[in-house]
Amino acid sequence: MKNLLFLSMFFFLLTGCEKDEPPVIDETAQIIKDAYIYAYPLISMKTTANVVTNVVHSTDRGFAPYNQFSHRNEIPDYNFTSVVSPNVDTFYSSAWLDLDEEPMVLSVPDATLYKPENAPWRYYMIQMMDAWSNVFAAPGVRTTGTEAQSFLISGPNWSGSVPGGMTHYVSPTRLVWLLGRTMVKGTDDKATVQAFQNNMSLMPLSAWPGSYNPPDGVFNDSIDMATPPVNQVAALPVETYFQMLSDLMVDNPAASYDIAIVQKLTQLGITPGGEFKLSDYSKSEQRAIRAGYADGQVQLANLASTIQRIIKNGWSYMLDNVGNYQDHYDLRAYVAKIGLGANLPEDAVYPFTTYDIALDPLNTNYKYTITFPAGETPPARGFWSLTMYTADHFLAQNPIDRYAISSYMDYQLNDDGSLILYLQKDSPGIEKISNWLPTPQDANSSFNLMLRIYWPEQRVLDNQWEVPGVVKVN
Repeated sequence: MKNLLFLSMFFFLLTGCEKDEPPVIDETAQIIKDAYIYAYPLISMKTTANVVTNVVHSTDRGFAPYNQFSHRNEIPDYNFTSVVSPNVDTFYSSAWLDLDEEPMVLSVPDATLYKPENAPWRYYMIQMMDAWSNVFAAPGVRTTGTEAQSFLISGPNWSGSVPGGMTHYVSPTRLVWLLGRTMVKGTDDKATVQAFQNNMSLMPLSAWPGSYNPPDGVFNDSIDMATPPVNQVAALPVETYFQMLSDLMVDNPAASYDIAIVQKLTQLGITPGGEFKLSDYSKSEQRAIRAGYADGQVQLANLASTIQRIIKNGWSYMLDNVGNYQDHYDLRAYVAKIGLGANLPEDAVYPFTTYDIALDPLNTNYKYTITFPAGETPPARGFWSLTMYTADHFLAQNPIDRYAISSYMDYQLNDDGSLILYLQKDSPGIEKISNWLPTPQDANSSFNLMLRIYWPEQRVLDNQWEVPGVVKVN
């Protein structure tokens, strides 16, 4: 009888614990799910940096050792498939900085000395992103003017003297990504833009202002150079993912607005410099951690349907918080997944569409027009361009090798000052060819359009200007 009573009490206590356990386990799963989204940009930035800096010498394809520039200076065509939605109007200059030892000095030349024909200066901007993908500075024509100048970029723990006349940018993190864009007006303009890029420089503060030859990088053959970083991150085991988070947060600390999520991470034992091992948790906690991790991956995949966009006339774009995400973790993770390195809206806005104004999918079987009323072309202080892409988001082969129409091109205005662009497979006629943006040549194929507005006027940022809808020609 005693044994039976003991067993009864034991099972009562056991089942009582099980009744109390699910809320705790559910909370653990939810924290892990939220933490996956929170950490995703940091993990993506570091994984990307591991790949693109894993070279001995700088290349012209976006790869360079830490603290060195890689300048991309070829205008892509339909054969270019390295990245989706390639840009044919700017050359890119990329550098990943490791600010552990000392600050770096970025110097840029006078933009008026490299100006295009009929322009007062060369448009450029260089966004500076911390390890969480937030833009903390964006020197360039918009913010710092056109003159030759130097900028000091230091990490969060540096204290020292800033040389006179130099603008100082303090990165919140040790890891920094510089991504520069410089306008190029077609093949005839390439050499001038290349000269502008070649006169940019990066060097440690200790070497400035003398000449500097950067050291060779070291190739690490254990780094996966074949798998795209976004796929590498998607394949990380839960233990590896959160151990990376713990390690990276030592030199790339959370921001003040992250206090709530950081407290929850600490509650689970995920701390800067800590060790994350599943074996340290109970079996039920391990199941919850794995479930939360899987839920986080599913949530990331579904974010496209939840992110708030401005949708007008079939065009979709985002303005609020892009590039300066604060605690909008869903938006930050979504942008990191689909296009790591987004600009601040003040520097560029990217309306995108796959539909005409009636919300029918764009199709090569039809002819379309876009009409900008007089004085209502995209309001850009820099420049604008409209680029045509295939269904796979690559440039479309066409008879005139034209992939975009840009504000600096010699298109024709109507007598009333309006601008009509013709989107179709076949030529609209010799008198309209300057306004023709060829669609893909395949029959019954979908396509999409991206409008880039560099240095948009305030009315774009205030959502007071609309992109005209794409109209199907009857």
